[in-house]
Amino acid sequence: MKINSNQENRWIGSAGGPCIIISSNDLSKWSGTGKIDAIKDGKYEEADDFMDASQAHYGLACEGFEDIVKVEIDDFEYTPLIIGGEPSQMKFTDTDEQGTFYLVRWVYGESEEEFEGYMSFDNFNKIDTWQEDFHVNIDAEFSLMDSAICGIDIPELDDAGDFISFSVIKGSYEVSTVEYEPDEETCMLIHRFKKKG
Repeated sequence: MKINSNQENRWIGSAGGPCIIISSNDLSKWSGTGKIDAIKDGKYEEADDFMDASQAHYGLACEGFEDIVKVEIDDFEYTPLIIGGEPSQMKFTDTDEQGTFYLVRWVYGESEEEFEGYMSFDNFNKIDTWQEDFHVNIDAEFSLMDSAICGIDIPELDDAGDFISFSVIKGSYEVSTVEYEPDEETCMLIHRFKKKG
């Protein structure tokens, strides 16, 4: 996995709502809290009710989804993934030799250093309780961000804490989830993206 532009891999969160994983090709189509109709014309206008999924994509993201789901949206080349459940900080790992990578979500921990010490392929490969969620096609370039953000605002947000973009091997991935508690003081929710084919 390669981090794009001058960014560093870091913990990403939101202002309280869900985050999304979205293809770079579809980024400018995501309205955030703005009107879906306006974003189709390449401009941002605040939605009258941004919690209404028919008016704003943020409303769609907030429809009570658990953990991680894919949501089909007309005119999107790739399917966005909604990171639901409790708002939390999250961080991607690197990619292993088979093209697998992980999105790790902070549930609780004593310190960032100790928490990240458990975020290794050796530890994750020992887990045998993965629950398969779905298969999804992932673009070679994608972003993880707060779903409230409008995609056309991204150029202004390169240094923001709620947006980061990555490059991976384009193709089909099996997405699975597990809650991992390596000790009594540490718990993480992990989404595994396992390259298929």
